[in-house]
Amino acid sequence: MQTADSTGSTLQPNDRRTKSKTLGVSGLDADSVATAALMVRVLLQETCPEIVGAAEAFSRHVLYVPVTALGHAPDKGEDGAFAVRPRDIRAQWVAVPFLYVLAQLGLLAVVEDIAAAGVPPTEGDVAGDQIRVRVPGTEVEYFLPLAFADRNLVCPATRVRFHVPRVDSGAAAATY
Repeated sequence: MQTADSTGSTLQPNDRRTKSKTLGVSGLDADSVATAALMVRVLLQETCPEIVGAAEAFSRHVLYVPVTALGHAPDKGEDGAFAVRPRDIRAQWVAVPFLYVLAQLGLLAVVEDIAAAGVPPTEGDVAGDQIRVRVPGTEVEYFLPLAFADRNLVCPATRVRFHVPRVDSGAAAATY
């Protein structure tokens, strides 16, 4: 989904997806990718919830990645048609879905964020393929796919960091 070209400054995820400065190890910062995915999911849920519902009904593991093949919105030419100047292309996050799959398969290291060590634990209730979590110290509550389980996220609404708890395979059948 090419969201970042058309949304402009709405989505500004941190670009910390491939290297840990503190550890000096290359890998995927899965928590930053998950936070960006949460940002996109919240935006889609607010603007077109049917897309989120259809995607999550189709697959148990959905990752919403803010990809931009251009790095900017297309420009209007003198004739009124949209045009792309090759010299202005600044693709961003286009490799992240591929890197994420490699990390899921264990073929790419997952870099842990040292700052996430102080993130307070969050309780979650599981029902079916979703987990309900409340951002600590706020009234913000999310119903997230289990793909977000065991991730440290930043709430798009409050910028508060929180941890989505790990879910045991047997817990997926529980109810709220």
